[in-house]
Amino acid sequence: MRIATASWLCICALALLWGAQPSQAAPAGSHDFDFVLGSWKTRVLHRQQAPGKGPDWTVWTGSVMAAKVWGGRANIQEIEVNTPTGTIEELRLCLYRPLLHQWDLHMAESSGGVLGKPMIGRFKEGVGSFYDQEDANGRTLFVRHRYSEIARRSYHWQQAFSDDGGTSWQPNWNVTLTLQGSDAVQSREAPAAPPSDAQAHGFDFAWGDWRTQISYLPDPFARSSHWVRIHGRIHVRKLWGGRANLEEIEATSAKGPFEGLTLRLYDPKAQQWNLYWANSNDSILAEPIVGSFKGGRGVFYNQDTYAGRTAFVRNVYFDVKADSYGFEQALSIDDGKTWHTNFIAHVTREKLTDARPD
Repeated sequence: MRIATASWLCICALALLWGAQPSQAAPAGSHDFDFVLGSWKTRVLHRQQAPGKGPDWTVWTGSVMAAKVWGGRANIQEIEVNTPTGTIEELRLCLYRPLLHQWDLHMAESSGGVLGKPMIGRFKEGVGSFYDQEDANGRTLFVRHRYSEIARRSYHWQQAFSDDGGTSWQPNWNVTLTLQGSDAVQSREAPAAPPSDAQAHGFDFAWGDWRTQISYLPDPFARSSHWVRIHGRIHVRKLWGGRANLEEIEATSAKGPFEGLTLRLYDPKAQQWNLYWANSNDSILAEPIVGSFKGGRGVFYNQDTYAGRTAFVRNVYFDVKADSYGFEQALSIDDGKTWHTNFIAHVTREKLTDARPD
């Protein structure tokens, strides 16, 4: 447990343009994480010292709520740990990579609202091992997350470090989890952002279930290009009391069904939102598109490549009402002097609710 691009609308169009194939039946391995679904209490053993600096462990408690995404081929986990100095809030988004038969584990803490680089690995003989490389106290270390002792109502999670290339491992987190509820869980009522931080409430309008009508230009730089129209459904799950949310998308085109998601995280230090996108065909999480709300409009920017050309990208949420909102994407290839709209969506609420059973 570490301290740890663009919105679906623009990338969904590009994925369809680039020939994303319809989602197939879930491959073997894509349900390895089904055991985490539900509501759990945790007993945490934490070693405060850096690896190798001391044997003292502190006992903490906490909870985990995990819900399935894409029918279980991904999952989102809300994690709380109660420490003597306060509560640690973490999100963990686990995405199955069907082409590689492995999982990417993306993590963020509410104090920063930014995803770190993913832990990468797979399950073998009932044990899941995931790795990355990090800097700690001026040294570069391997980090391992391991899921083991998996039973119907319990499992074990451990974080460990290695400074000798994986020859030996020194744990600094040992967590035992005990199941409290079924996999039909809702987001916990975490503390919401204070009313004074209006920016943190920018995406409050998005929670719930929606339908969308989308129009996009397959080639935004062609002199003559016909608008393509598709339709889809959206479900947005509230996280961290609204300071984050997960948007799941199902769209239909002439090429078949398409699934995507956007993880939106609020960064309280920068007072900006980071929006991360992935689609179910490759489950690669894109670089974030970043921005904020002002005067009822949300404006977000990043840089990307379209039809072989590097462009500035601008996404705008506008005309926000209780039961509808608009979205527009535009591109600029002249350093932001002029913008060319290539994507428009009209989104209407399907039903007044902020959650649905998975």
